[in-house]
Amino acid sequence: MSGNPSARGPTHWLSTPISRLSKRRKTMKSLIATTALVLSMSTAAWAQGYPERPVTIVVPYTAGAVTDVLARHVAHSLQEKWGQPVVVENRPGGGSMLGTAYVAQSDPDGYTLLLTTSAYVTGPAVLTDMPFDPLEGMQPIGLAGYIPMVFVGGPSTEGATLAEFLEEAAAEPLFAATAGLGTTTHFTVEMLMQASGIDMDVVHYGGGGEAVVAVMGGHADIYASTPASSLDNIRNGTLRGLAIAGADRISSLPDVPSTAELGLEGINASFWLGMLAPAGISEELATQINADLNAILDDPALQEQVATIDLVTSTSTVEEFETQVLTELESWATLAQERGITAN
Repeated sequence: MSGNPSARGPTHWLSTPISRLSKRRKTMKSLIATTALVLSMSTAAWAQGYPERPVTIVVPYTAGAVTDVLARHVAHSLQEKWGQPVVVENRPGGGSMLGTAYVAQSDPDGYTLLLTTSAYVTGPAVLTDMPFDPLEGMQPIGLAGYIPMVFVGGPSTEGATLAEFLEEAAAEPLFAATAGLGTTTHFTVEMLMQASGIDMDVVHYGGGGEAVVAVMGGHADIYASTPASSLDNIRNGTLRGLAIAGADRISSLPDVPSTAELGLEGINASFWLGMLAPAGISEELATQINADLNAILDDPALQEQVATIDLVTSTSTVEEFETQVLTELESWATLAQERGITAN
């Protein structure tokens, strides 16, 4: 919910000014570099023999969600590459925080990995009681890809376009649905309100499925959805595609304009997916897993498979993804403070 930015309620992991993140980023990088130097000789040979037993990829969402779909394709490809079973384990709950905490508390030996979404960086911006430290509890391994967000409307409003919808929102109170507090869907709606200067009442549901149903049933008026979650409903007319949240249109919804086309600046929302491991994993092993992940993401066969969920694969080095995660932790926390978003 929105409110006074200075009244943030209980102290949480980001209890001092945003600049604290920059300081901890430097400290974290220094510690990682020092530890890697000390351990490099003893771990290099061990990393080369990895994996010697089954590997588990934890997905902090339900089976069938886009993250789960990607994880199963990745697991299949890694299993073929490694010659060891790679099992996907779904641990949903708490807006992905429960499954993430489970991995954070696991041994940093590379046999328990996390495939998650940008909720990893949006959730900590508003949650006051994190079950893990998002700065120091996990080690980013590599980016996997991006899924665009689309604003959808339902039967409760008349507007066929985003501009018409915003006119209605300016004239009467409307409700914006999210998949949960601190999710990418939540912050995408907040960016829309900030860019348009029009406020709406934000209602948090227990996941994307519930939010879509709420909009279709007229209980909420707009939702920032992944295309895979709403495409069929847009095509059959039970939802209206209002705009793609970002600079460009997407191939699965070619007639839906982007927010940039409509003159709404500052909305650059996409749903990233990436792999992380428990903090303390050796640099050599993190680099090896990153290289293997990148290799399978560059496979045209896998790219074709995940195109069905509008996922555009993207790769990174360990350091690049770590920098992205740390930077976004800071930027989303800044937006939460500017918008006065709290968990209370």
